[in-house]
Amino acid sequence: MLPETRIGFHYAGSSRAMAESIDDLISKGRTFGYYNHSMTLGGDISKDALLKLSYNGATIVSSAGNEGQEVVDGKNQLSKRNHLILVGSLNPALGPSTFTSFGEEVVISAPSDDYILSTSDSGELYHFGGTSGAAPLVTGSLASFEIATGHFLGTENSKKLLKKTAIATPFLKGDKQIFGAGMLNSYKIFKVAQRINEKCPVSLNDELVNRRSDCVRRELEGNEIYEFPMKDLSEEYSLFPECQNDVSIFRSPTPVSA
Repeated sequence: MLPETRIGFHYAGSSRAMAESIDDLISKGRTFGYYNHSMTLGGDISKDALLKLSYNGATIVSSAGNEGQEVVDGKNQLSKRNHLILVGSLNPALGPSTFTSFGEEVVISAPSDDYILSTSDSGELYHFGGTSGAAPLVTGSLASFEIATGHFLGTENSKKLLKKTAIATPFLKGDKQIFGAGMLNSYKIFKVAQRINEKCPVSLNDELVNRRSDCVRRELEGNEIYEFPMKDLSEEYSLFPECQNDVSIFRSPTPVSA
């Protein structure tokens, strides 16, 4: 697992409490890897806190919002300046959830809607979702990439990885990708990590470590690392044979009349 100081975490609560928590951690010399922000921006208090995180090296993954309209300007501006990654929500039909906020700064969408099974504080099962449920899926995928490769991407390169591995669904196509590049593909991110390790071997030698970082950056900036022949995906199809390039199976079943 990631060292304690690298773990991305999710803070849901008041903006002031979040800001105080971040200030406390920074004052103690904590460094940050991936920070999941599944809440509204909440004005200047939240914005300033997220900027502090970003300037201290964190990659912030944030929910786009559940207002069913364009993402609020504050989050849009932070995304344009590469301070955070915006995530939308998909429904079971692979289309955008009716409530998901949208905009050209949304990088990726993840399956959430209202169908993520979770537990309450008392341990009771309930359905969680929204873009607040979609964002942690992306945060976890990016953190897993670092676990697998030992390479921290940063915000800009994380956006590139998400876009280049996304599953293009028929419902998210268009000149303006206001719901992101497609659906999160955690499996392909893992496959890319495996290939990175093959092409850029891990070393404990300081000089070779620097060379490896250059190698990883070079591979991720190209296109070949993301291209997988069908035979390389045989494991995926053996696990999910019904998925063979047919996304229609993800659509909501037609109700059966009584």
